[in-house]
Amino acid sequence: MFPFIGILLVIFLTAFSSAAAGEGIPVSFVLFQALNFLIFAGIVVYIFSKQAPKFVLRKYEDYISMKNRADDLYQQTKKNIEETKKKLSQIKDKEMRFDEELKLELEKMEVKLNQDLKEQQNSILRMAQNFIDQELIRIKANLKNRFLSQVEALCRDGLKNEEQKNDLFAQKLKG
Repeated sequence: MFPFIGILLVIFLTAFSSAAAGEGIPVSFVLFQALNFLIFAGIVVYIFSKQAPKFVLRKYEDYISMKNRADDLYQQTKKNIEETKKKLSQIKDKEMRFDEELKLELEKMEVKLNQDLKEQQNSILRMAQNFIDQELIRIKANLKNRFLSQVEALCRDGLKNEEQKNDLFAQKLKG
């Protein structure tokens, strides 16, 4: 209230000093202008004293609600980031376990494949050995038959020669 009275006092003192100076400005004109200004200032003060606080309060409440919403969104974002980090960590752990399991499975498969290859190699070697043994038996039998045939042929030739010699000896003795 004091500033309002101070402004009114300044306006009146200015009007009276102008009128006292003799400049020819009528005091009623200054008072009319001062009254108009006071009405205008009263309306502005009324608007600011009655309407502005409601507007400012509404804006303040809007600001507070937006700030709270922003804080909530920030907290939710932090929570989402933490959850995402946890999930990413879990995924990395699962990936590492999967890699280890895959490596173990590959090693098992490699061992099994090596065993299967050795078994197949041994099987092929046994089959080859059996084939060689059978061929050796066949070749031995064949050689034995040939040898016996040749021995028999030689014995026959030897016997024929012996017979011929005996026949010649016998003819010489008879003779």
